[in-house]
Amino acid sequence: MTEITWKIVSLDRAPEMSGLTDVVCRAHWEVLAIDPAYPDLAGRVYGDCAMAPPNAANFTAFADLDQATVLDWVKARIDAPACEAAALADLDRQINPPIVAGLPSGWQ
Repeated sequence: MTEITWKIVSLDRAPEMSGLTDVVCRAHWEVLAIDPAYPDLAGRVYGDCAMAPPNAANFTAFADLDQATVLDWVKARIDAPACEAAALADLDRQINPPIVAGLPSGWQ
């Protein structure tokens, strides 16, 4: 069974914004589709998205952020099902390439 994995790759932050420090303004993420039957292959989609402006009432300090929270922010701002579908399609193209290259075995 194919497994979908989300990961935050990097965070861009502003040292100061709206009176707050170390404010995440952009998240870089990737989605991987991995099938255990093909351990050397992985479908991949990479992207980034801008974060909502900070709100002092529910601000989380940069040092206190966790990946699950930031992934929730990202998924709320992008079309997550479409990204997962694209990762699965990328994996499928690797498993079943539409075009293959090569020469007949008798050629030298």
